[in-house]
Amino acid sequence: KKYFFLIKCFIDVLEGLKVLHSNNIVHRDIRPANSFVSFLEKKQVFENPQVTIIDYGLAKVPQLAEIDKIKPFSFYFSPPEQVLKLDGLVDERSDIYSLGISMWTILTGKVPFYHKIPEVIANLQIAYPLPRHPKIPENLWEIIQKATVKPVFNKSFNKYAKKELITMLQEAKNLRYMSAQEMIVDLRKII
Repeated sequence: KKYFFLIKCFIDVLEGLKVLHSNNIVHRDIRPANSFVSFLEKKQVFENPQVTIIDYGLAKVPQLAEIDKIKPFSFYFSPPEQVLKLDGLVDERSDIYSLGISMWTILTGKVPFYHKIPEVIANLQIAYPLPRHPKIPENLWEIIQKATVKPVFNKSFNKYAKKELITMLQEAKNLRYMSAQEMIVDLRKII
């Protein structure tokens, strides 16, 4: 119950993602800064937050596929497939991954992978599992873990052939939530 407000906000973001994804749009830049929280009435601040997803500058829109080859991204919140610039693998589950990282960040007050050198951040985003944090309750941790599944590498990820790397990434994505609705169902169970 302590996290009721935040969980409602996360669900609201997922409701927005459902609409985008049903129109074959992948946001590709889900992060706390791209969510705007508003309230219907002051007395309902914790009861009825409304979260709007903003900044569609990196969105993957089917009609713009030719223009949309390589886009920049946010190191801290991007899934491995996006960091590796494998745009063909970026889909709805990539947005869900970014929301999972955003949830971790909001609940802990810091990003999970930080370094002054961008290449190191990219390497951490690709190859290291999300660390467990004591501020995140077990039930939310399980949901965040499922949202942010990535491959387990037995050697440096750049030592794999591209085809093998793509297969590993696809297999990991298949272990994530398959849709925003699936994640909503699990979040609603804990409020």
